[in-house]
Amino acid sequence: MEDHRKIKISCLPIVTPILLVPKPDGTPLLCVDYQGSNKITIKNKYPLPLMRQLRSWLGKATIFIKLVLNNSDYLVYIVEGDAWKTAF
Repeated sequence: MEDHRKIKISCLPIVTPILLVPKPDGTPLLCVDYQGSNKITIKNKYPLPLMRQLRSWLGKATIFIKLVLNNSDYLVYIVEGDAWKTAF
């Protein structure tokens, strides 16, 4: 996908180190260190709505749309200065 310019290598200072550590049975265990990312993450500024509130809003809806985004993560437009906020 890099050859087709769908993605590009990031040179940003925000990184999440990943290690594969062998388990006692020999299979690999994925270990991810999110401490650096957690330091810059902005916490929720407001609580999520309750399920009963969501259902009441949805109960008033008359038009529904099914949106399928299979393999289209790279098609989402990212504003020039916000690329450091993305990861996959």
